[in-house]
Amino acid sequence: MPEQDWISSYQDGQTAYRQGDLSTAIQIFQGLLAQSSSPELKAAVLNDLGVALQQKGEIDKAVARYEEALTLERTLGPSERLANLLINLGGAYADLRQYKESTKAFQAGLALLQDFQDEDPLSRGLTWRNLGNSYLAIAQESKAVWAFQKSLDLLEGLGDKREMGITLHRLGEAYLAKYKWPEALGAYRQAAAIWESLGDKSSLAASYLGRGQIYFDWEKFPESESNFQKALEIYRQAQDRQGEAQTLAGLGRVAAASKEWERGEEHYQKATALWEELSNKRGLALALWGRASLFFEKGNREGALADMEKSLALLKELGDPELSRAESYLQTFRQKRPGPLRKYF
Repeated sequence: MPEQDWISSYQDGQTAYRQGDLSTAIQIFQGLLAQSSSPELKAAVLNDLGVALQQKGEIDKAVARYEEALTLERTLGPSERLANLLINLGGAYADLRQYKESTKAFQAGLALLQDFQDEDPLSRGLTWRNLGNSYLAIAQESKAVWAFQKSLDLLEGLGDKREMGITLHRLGEAYLAKYKWPEALGAYRQAAAIWESLGDKSSLAASYLGRGQIYFDWEKFPESESNFQKALEIYRQAQDRQGEAQTLAGLGRVAAASKEWERGEEHYQKATALWEELSNKRGLALALWGRASLFFEKGNREGALADMEKSLALLKELGDPELSRAESYLQTFRQKRPGPLRKYF
């Protein structure tokens, strides 16, 4: 195929992608790979094919295409294309929850971008946040805080309040993981001010939900319950069922910690019913584990075991990364040597 025709077909594939016709875009890109072309053009189509496959949910195939493109791009020398390809690869690994690999790819992409003029600070700010997410997932909390702050610096320069709010939430989670309660609360409060200014009720509720979790881990249960209740009120006003389910589970944890068993069971019952209604298996698995914690602390070992087994079955079905730890805990529980269950997840 003449190169001009090849480029024209490639542009057709990009148009199909922009219009949301992923199947057509993938078909065109795959067809082009069978045609002869320069390494630069082939790397470009491999990258775009990876993007389309990733958006379609075929993440393993996307990674394979990104890796093929990476091999070609490295023969061409450093470039912004190579940096962006590494960032795309990092995103795909993160989708697969292979966070060590995503961390490496994001780091390499950002390091390479330092050699080029920053023409897209928004993309760079979001990549720093994605790197922070990966650090947090592999329990490198200090590096996560650093990455989220780098993200904030870029987003503040752009005045992008919405993206700043999202990054502040993640920064709060990183501080929470480091047991830095005041810093975590500060990040969530800054985010709440942004959400209020934007009139984003669901995100405002999420900031109260986050503060409820901080106070819970800090063992300040009245403050935790107050923030969870505020989150619940806003989520219900916004008809955000997923947020409502998360908050009800949070209230169940607070009630269990306060040994208010009946109220805790009521909250967990409502949470599990909502997760089932939403067909959210991971949310249901975590709520069941939380209720197992309540049963365990109440002295209902049989009820705790039943809920743990249901939770484990759901995690196994999902191939969830928490599966191995849950299996290990359940084995310990059956041997009657468990530790504090409610702090497990």
